[in-house]
Amino acid sequence: LLQSVIDKHGLASKPFVPVNKPGGSGAEALVHLNNAKGLAKDHTIMVTLNSFYTTPMRQPNLKVDPLTFTPIARMAEDTFCLWVNKSSGVNTVDEFVAAVKAKGDGGWLMGGTGKASEDNLLTNFLNRTYDLKIKYIPFKGGGAVAKALAGDNTHSSVNNPSEALGFYEAGTVKPIACFTPERIALFPDAPTFKELGND
Repeated sequence: LLQSVIDKHGLASKPFVPVNKPGGSGAEALVHLNNAKGLAKDHTIMVTLNSFYTTPMRQPNLKVDPLTFTPIARMAEDTFCLWVNKSSGVNTVDEFVAAVKAKGDGGWLMGGTGKASEDNLLTNFLNRTYDLKIKYIPFKGGGAVAKALAGDNTHSSVNNPSEALGFYEAGTVKPIACFTPERIALFPDAPTFKELGND
């Protein structure tokens, strides 16, 4: 997508060649960027999310200092919601907590994008805040996380709205609360954790 926009509007005098480096909550892309040499180092752009900062903090063995790179633009908000499959019957955070506790230690499966990612941090937040024992299952990307939840292969996810939107529009999954300062207009019935007194 980015390449087509650059080509269409003549934004670069040289060819723009995308290199997709999925996995590890951006770790693969960070290592690729960090190890670039010569002209590649000076002419490489990384499009990323919050994980640009959190992945190196959570995985110091990568030996990547994000402060050595220069952000040039913010393209989107990286917001998160707590999602469940619509067939679960869970409609509120209180019902979510009860359902997780009913499954017992490690019986509730939360899908997320990679180990030590924002999704993992938010799952840890839920475990700590509500005294839960959710088992976190890392996937390679947000699309795979949303698909697993829609297919009832996990019980919940902490996912970006854009990643789950198709399944939400199909009536398969729904957000029950969002980790944002204000409610998201697209999901007016999903309160924020701030509203619920836990942010």
